[in-house]
Amino acid sequence: MTAVFIGLFMVPRRYAKSDTVTFMVGMTAGAAVGNTILWLASGMPFQTTWAAAFSIVPGATWAVGSYAYAGGTTRVGLAKATAIKNTQLVVTTLGGFLLFGETRTTNPLLAALGGALVIATAVVLSRTEHVEESLPNASLKGYLIPIAASVLYGVNGLFMKWLLEHKVPRPLIGLGIGIGALGASMAIYAAAGRRMDAFWSAGLRDHAFSVLGGLTWAMGLVTMLLAIDYAGVAVGWALMNLSVVVSVLFGVVILREIDWRARWKEIGGGLVVAFLGIAALALAKWLPAAAR
Repeated sequence: MTAVFIGLFMVPRRYAKSDTVTFMVGMTAGAAVGNTILWLASGMPFQTTWAAAFSIVPGATWAVGSYAYAGGTTRVGLAKATAIKNTQLVVTTLGGFLLFGETRTTNPLLAALGGALVIATAVVLSRTEHVEESLPNASLKGYLIPIAASVLYGVNGLFMKWLLEHKVPRPLIGLGIGIGALGASMAIYAAAGRRMDAFWSAGLRDHAFSVLGGLTWAMGLVTMLLAIDYAGVAVGWALMNLSVVVSVLFGVVILREIDWRARWKEIGGGLVVAFLGIAALALAKWLPAAAR
């Protein structure tokens, strides 16, 4: 479920005509509203502990990472940007083993194999030639920007694992992340020298798309925290990277970023490698005893 939400939350960026900094303010506002509603609906009381307050930090890093992800989506397309961004699992897998001792419940060899296959998916799909008419602004910079997003997203997974380890309730984590994300995106907007009157002039249609992306991500956060809690960050975060399949299919079939008739072997091969990676990660959780 997380893979579906995370695979789709950046789709509105391909439809919105506003620039990236303006889009990010609207998207993080949607995420903040969605997470606040979910917190209120849960009936969870507000906590003022240091651990709960720390949830603002992954919100800020998510906003910066999403800014890079959105920029990459504009330049090289949803399919390629997502494939590159999903290499984040290198950080989370290593962190899960080294910082949280997940080797006790996860087979490290199978987890490493699954991670390598997901990274291979990114390599295969990023080498697929895109349709020039669909992505007129493609450039080398567009490939480098999602790499920054992958590092920030990977660190975020470790932050969320830490919050869960410190027993911060999931609805409260979402609330803090939403607040931190909105604050960081507004700081980016101000640092870019933008005025708020320019933000409102972007148009209702573009703002609706950006808010929709934020609400979709808020739903992904709910299932993401459940996945980390149940499967651990090494496997749960990596399984989330199945979102590349959702994004690639949407980018190829709906947005027509890649000519699938000419590149069906690369696309199909990349998706097969992705599923093999997911299978290895699932086995890593089911067969932890094999690591001993």
